Amino acid sequence: MGNEEEAKAEVEPKPAPKPAPAPKTCSYTKQDGDTCKEKALADSSSGLCQFHEPVAAKDGAAATREFLKRVDEGEHDFEGYQLEDADLSGKVFHSDMVFRGAVFTGETSFRESNFTEYAFFQEAEFKGGVDMGSARFSNDVSFEGTTFRGEASFEDTQFDKGSYWVKASFKKDTSFKEATFGEEARFEEVALGPTTSFAHAKFFGDVHFDDLRVEGDVYLGFAEFLKYAFLMEAECQGEADFSFAEFMNYADFTRSKWKDLNMTDAVFERRGCFDGAVIESGTFEDAELRHVTFRDVDMANVFTTGASLEEAYMSQARWGTPVRGPLGKKLVVREETLALEEGTREALIRAEAAHRNLKESYKNEGDYSTAGEFFIREMDIRTRVALMDREYGYWVMSKVISGLCGYGERPTRVIFWWFAFTFTFAVIYFAGHLIEYSDGVTEIDFGTLGGFLTCFYFSVVTFTTLGFGDISPVTDLGRGVASVEAFTGAFMIALFVLVFGRKMIR
Repeated sequence: MGNEEEAKAEVEPKPAPKPAPAPKTCSYTKQDGDTCKEKALADSSSGLCQFHEPVAAKDGAAATREFLKRVDEGEHDFEGYQLEDADLSGKVFHSDMVFRGAVFTGETSFRESNFTEYAFFQEAEFKGGVDMGSARFSNDVSFEGTTFRGEASFEDTQFDKGSYWVKASFKKDTSFKEATFGEEARFEEVALGPTTSFAHAKFFGDVHFDDLRVEGDVYLGFAEFLKYAFLMEAECQGEADFSFAEFMNYADFTRSKWKDLNMTDAVFERRGCFDGAVIESGTFEDAELRHVTFRDVDMANVFTTGASLEEAYMSQARWGTPVRGPLGKKLVVREETLALEEGTREALIRAEAAHRNLKESYKNEGDYSTAGEFFIREMDIRTRVALMDREYGYWVMSKVISGLCGYGERPTRVIFWWFAFTFTFAVIYFAGHLIEYSDGVTEIDFGTLGGFLTCFYFSVVTFTTLGFGDISPVTDLGRGVASVEAFTGAFMIALFVLVFGRKMIR
């Protein structure tokens, strides 16, 4: 019986071994819904492959080597890759390159690389420094939502087509020196770090810096904007340097905010708009401001010395109003404030030139009232310079003209002095008993109000050179006083006609 069981066991076949389980694929899901086809790492807690697994949880160097190998083999989709130091300097990419959502934890270099097709870096993150200097993007490139945590260099980089940086964030120093933007460049809502430079950059298409936020300094000196430049509601907390920049078309700075704006020697070739802008401190010295508007902009802390304001629109700008200026006027001009602080002849000359330019600007716009205010300020400063130069004759004459008629801008002062002179001479006639009725019969009672009114009447008649009439002066002193009054009256009437006529003709 036992032998039969043993024989039966030998005849029965053994069960086949179970097949090994298929390797799991990466669980990373791309933006378009596709999943990664790479094999997941055996020890990955998230079921990710060697490329999508965070660098801290894998052999980062090995993953980077494999990544560079695949780049050389012509692969192009690296969405969501997590990489250490990556040196792609001098590479030529012949197809669309996708680095969307990629994370570069170390130093990354695309220096002198050439992207012949589209390049996508949306939502990517560069934790270390990135160097794309002298690279060339022959087609559109997108860095929308990208975060640069280390220093970033795009010096001398060439963007032949559109470049898109909307909501990108630069945490440290960034350089776009001598970069070239062939078509539109969009930097809306971009956040810039301590120091950013676009010096000598060229923008051949429209450029958008709307809602730009700069926590430090930004330099755009010698930059060239060949088409529209939009900086609406941009804000800079440090220095914004546009010195020698050229805006060849429309430039819009509407409602932007600047802590320290430098537009020295900047050129606005066609039209610019600073309407509603806030400029805490700034300079437009020697700038060419063709058809630039400054509606509702407080220019009290802005230098304008040497600027070509003749073609600018300043009529609706504010000059520190309602605060009164250092010379007692309602307009505050920074050159004047600085000149009074320094007290030097050179500073006063600059302030005089600034007021002269502003006067011409307002005159060209037809705002003769404000132009007159700046003319008065210009002459006041020139008078101070004359005193410093010991030109006492000019200084005295200027003071007299200023007091009498405000350099021809204050007709009401002439009227005031007319009444003042008339009243003063009436007091002299009354106190000295210097007049009498010509008939020799009627007497003037110099002890009553009626007597004074008679003297005042005589003063008015004499001042207006109508002749003595029924009242005439007595004694040589009386005739001398009357002669002086007649001469003064003739001069004041001529002055009033001149000043009033000048104001009305304008």
